Amino acid sequence: MDKEQLKEAIQATDAYLGIEKNAIANGIATPHLVHDFSYHFTRAHEFLHMLGILDQHKKYMSDHVAAMLKLSKHDDNTLSDLPYVHVPSSHLDLEEEKNYDDFSEEDLEKMAKELEWEDIFDLYHEHELAMEQNVDEAISAASRIQRRMRFARTSSKRNLAKFLKLHRVSDVKTLQTRAQKAARRALMNKFLRGRNKALMSASEKLQIEAQVNRLKAVQQNLAVKMMPRIREIEKQRLTRR
Repeated sequence: MDKEQLKEAIQATDAYLGIEKNAIANGIATPHLVHDFSYHFTRAHEFLHMLGILDQHKKYMSDHVAAMLKLSKHDDNTLSDLPYVHVPSSHLDLEEEKNYDDFSEEDLEKMAKELEWEDIFDLYHEHELAMEQNVDEAISAASRIQRRMRFARTSSKRNLAKFLKLHRVSDVKTLQTRAQKAARRALMNKFLRGRNKALMSASEKLQIEAQVNRLKAVQQNLAVKMMPRIREIEKQRLTRR
């Protein structure tokens, strides 16, 4: 048994039990307490799952979720994202883990083929990029690239990316690193299903991260498939073609 994972599971369990105790003492689970409970509970759930001992703790954990639901008086919906919440009480200890390993080779090929420059341009450093000279000449090239970096994760991303070029293609090692990052991002987006991660609760974010972390082999496979596509994109974006 992994001692570090066991330590994390114990610490997370102690944390959510302490929050529940606080809620009981106050007679109510405030939205802030519910949020923190959700975070630590989900961490405990994930580490127990990784240790292979989750089944031994499901009934115990479901009882504490039920207690917090009662104390929350339905003034916060964060708990609705936790395991066991939507399962009838008589079946709480039978909650099954979902299988997230159902990406076929065809799925991965499609994800790699659909990769675009706008999906990966923020994986490049400022010194690797150049702005097309006929775009917004009132703003210096350096200023425009800095603006790109600041807005890389906003709705301006795709609009800014189309004006950026590359000075040179990546070496093999850098290409592999970028492919890994692009693959992880693509898998993350599959699980997000169009939702804005920045607006998600802590427990939701942790669950999404855990789902992606389980797919290391899938991510590696996808990264290999993405490398030729990234190389193709880079050649298309060179300043001198």
